Amino acid sequence: MLRGNQQGLNRRQALRIFGTSFAIGTAALRAGRPVTARAPAEPSWPTFQFDNGRSGYNPHGRRPTGKLTKVWETTDGSFSSSPAVAGELLYHGTAAKGLFAYDAEDGSTVWNSPTNGRIGPSRPTVANGVVYIGDWEHIFYAFDSTTGSERWRYDAGAILNHDSVVADGVVYFSDANGVIHAVSAADGTPIWSLDTGFGITSLAMSDGGIFFGGSNSRISRLDAATGVVEWSHPVPYSPRHIVLVDGIVYVGGWPYLATYDAVDGTERWRVYVGTISNSPAISDRLIYLGSTNNQLLALDRATGEEQWAFSVGDHPIQGIVSSPAVVQNRVYFGGYDRYVYELHARTGKLMWSFDTGTEITGSPAVVNRRLYIGSRLGGMYAFG
Repeated sequence: MLRGNQQGLNRRQALRIFGTSFAIGTAALRAGRPVTARAPAEPSWPTFQFDNGRSGYNPHGRRPTGKLTKVWETTDGSFSSSPAVAGELLYHGTAAKGLFAYDAEDGSTVWNSPTNGRIGPSRPTVANGVVYIGDWEHIFYAFDSTTGSERWRYDAGAILNHDSVVADGVVYFSDANGVIHAVSAADGTPIWSLDTGFGITSLAMSDGGIFFGGSNSRISRLDAATGVVEWSHPVPYSPRHIVLVDGIVYVGGWPYLATYDAVDGTERWRVYVGTISNSPAISDRLIYLGSTNNQLLALDRATGEEQWAFSVGDHPIQGIVSSPAVVQNRVYFGGYDRYVYELHARTGKLMWSFDTGTEITGSPAVVNRRLYIGSRLGGMYAFG
């Protein structure tokens, strides 16, 4: 069923973020709905960077053992973004052919559902038997995860190139115009929407709060039930990536990585790291992030102090844009130097690498002793 922009506008808050002031509007309430970020169980990597907080860390996951070998490879198109894995299927959007579901064991195509426009860099989210994804023709889709049949669609009125989060029957996502949408996960009915007035990051979510950064150099928290702004603080940099773990908001930008209290937004620490080119992964002790100077850095979670740095092959443009994934004391990521890497998470020692022959701009999913990652001009790879 099509839930068009007109219907969404009728519910939209007249709220814009300008400088240091907010005009706080009223949004449609959805009372009695606790919203929490739940760590999915193995075998699953159901959304970008594993969970709604975008931690990139699966504390209960199982990594591949021994020297990794290529198990399968597909050639269905450009895979510049990242897969989601749930149960026996792997899901991935493409620039030209819509959404694919593959058998995670052997890489065979299970179904392919076309979309109106290209998909990317947004990544699919899988929840309760449904795959959610947006495209460049303004449409947000819900597909049956088993059959690929379309459940519903929602017209957001703008390009959808950010990742979604799903919690307690609601899907949250932002568009290229800076509007945040909350719609029913069951049928796409609009619940509330918020026009921030600025370009914003993808959303991170936990404990009833939605967090994002804006091109107006602010970070903000919304109430997930109402869309009302709970706090918003200026920052002396441009926020690019938001991660939420254990009540701490990690913000990667140009040129800092900083942490803030999720309840009130108080800054805890800030360190200079240069240009951060991907979403950091947060494990129990360390923060892992890539940069355009061709290094993956590991920082102490408590202080931001650098613990180690690993250099990849030189590339004059991008460096590392693949967000790292952490499972069982290993860090996995890809580089613009064409390689996929496995490092020891504590020491940064190189454990394994593989030359795909093309730049790696997607981020890995590590599930059930398999590593899945896509190359920009090649296919989807599975290693085990």
